[in-house]
Amino acid sequence: MTQLQTLKNILLGKSDGVHLKKMMTPRLGVVWVFLIEVKEMSNSVLFLNPKQQPQVLPATEAFYKDLNLSSLFKQIQEKTGYRLEPFCFQPLRSAKEIKYRQQVFRDLQVTENFKLFADLVNEIKQVNFSLENLQRTEPLQYRQEQFLLLLSRQEQAVKEFVQQAAQVKLLSPGLRRFLSGLRVYMAAEPTKRLQQQLEQLHLKLTKINYRLIVKGRLVKVQKNPEQVQPMREKFFQSFNGLFETTTAIDEPVKIDSIEHESGLNNIQAAIFRLLPKLYPNEFESLNSFYQQYLHYTIPELNQVCRELEFYLAWIAIEQKISQRKLSFCLPQIIQIGEEQVNDSFDFELAVKSYRKKNFKIVTNNFDLPGNKSFLIISGPNQGGKTTYARMSGINYYLLALGVAIPGGTAMLKLRPKLLTHFEREETADKLTGLLAADVERIHQIVTVADQQSFIILNELFSSTAAKDAAVLGKKVLNLLQAKKAAGIYVTFLEELGQQPATVTLMSQVNQNAQRSYKIIPAPLNNQVYADLLLEKYNLTIAAIEGGLKNESSID
Repeated sequence: MTQLQTLKNILLGKSDGVHLKKMMTPRLGVVWVFLIEVKEMSNSVLFLNPKQQPQVLPATEAFYKDLNLSSLFKQIQEKTGYRLEPFCFQPLRSAKEIKYRQQVFRDLQVTENFKLFADLVNEIKQVNFSLENLQRTEPLQYRQEQFLLLLSRQEQAVKEFVQQAAQVKLLSPGLRRFLSGLRVYMAAEPTKRLQQQLEQLHLKLTKINYRLIVKGRLVKVQKNPEQVQPMREKFFQSFNGLFETTTAIDEPVKIDSIEHESGLNNIQAAIFRLLPKLYPNEFESLNSFYQQYLHYTIPELNQVCRELEFYLAWIAIEQKISQRKLSFCLPQIIQIGEEQVNDSFDFELAVKSYRKKNFKIVTNNFDLPGNKSFLIISGPNQGGKTTYARMSGINYYLLALGVAIPGGTAMLKLRPKLLTHFEREETADKLTGLLAADVERIHQIVTVADQQSFIILNELFSSTAAKDAAVLGKKVLNLLQAKKAAGIYVTFLEELGQQPATVTLMSQVNQNAQRSYKIIPAPLNNQVYADLLLEKYNLTIAAIEGGLKNESSID
């Protein structure tokens, strides 16, 4: 960029960290001065206010297991190579914070943007991994030389990222501030001095020449002041006559060596220890550089790259699943009105099975009218009721994480407090029994429930008589609705569908009594499935009576 272009950008307010300021001087009067300010990079691309981050929830919370969220997080990390923890356990609690993340998510969903940031994150991740292992590397001279290379690699990665970022469009404040901070860093004088030192020191080390004199088990290292011929040309001249073709020189040859943690064998390590005696000035410069920059870091780079892994993981797995004709969307957050998610599905189930040849996931719609608070779901066993409930709970949680959810479109209220009750196996020595355990758990849920809660009750009070279960279930719904909570109640009790402010849904079966795993609004009627089964196996009254008549006529 020319000086004229730089001045133009400053005047137009397009230069990061560079400002014009009007000042009054005694001798010159009013003057304009350039102020070059090295700002701190954005503290976070995940949190709008990093100093007030949401609480990290314990991974032992019941809903993580009940909704298979723990399994989902684990699978995503394994399949993408990116880390989600601890951020996957930090649901956000305000629409403003979620929108901040969604803006970043939209930017990274663009293919060229995803690749740009993924390349940076992967490179910095590899550099940091190598730097951590470097602390155990011997000898010291080799460790210092490798440190030089890794620092050069880091600086080059940032330089290339900033250059390539000029060709993409970023709209999110989080990513724009991050990029702006890197631009200011690259233009800062300390950075320029570092890059100059890296270049000069690298040039010094490349001019080191030595020769080995091997006599039996004795190896001598001597300084070789002569101009060194390129190794490839020297090989051709020395060994050309030994090979049938000159290309045979390039064929790989296996060399067995005694490996150390550094990857050096004992001879190579010894050479590194001897070279400083032959080139003291060069290695003294290397040592000084190492001591000066040993703890050097680019401000906030590692932290932001770590946070970017969270976004990259979700987007990477969603890209894989989208290839199986399933959709994801960023939900619109609403305050009032009907909540809807179209064509949604169980995310954890999709991640677990998307690679299978016979992969098939059934999609369902989620609809909760503004004047309703609970969905009451019933239907045959293994008909998809629990899967539907899990799907809905996962969607609310992913909304609170600020990432895309399974579905074509979505409008949801922010309900970051998930509470679940799924029937658990009781140990033989637990004297309280299933009913007492249900009562104890539901008491805990009712106590903490509020208008930000989404509650999933799966077969509550199934261990007691149907009449008692219906009475208890109605009381629980009344208590939760009084606290303005919302949720799903999976049950066989048709009486619960008559509760006010509820919507009833049924899992569907076809005429052959086969489950379709579709959950649709319908009055609760479990007799329908029983009738279909009786008809399928010719056990209806008409079929039985007809069979008896046929037997009588045969007799």
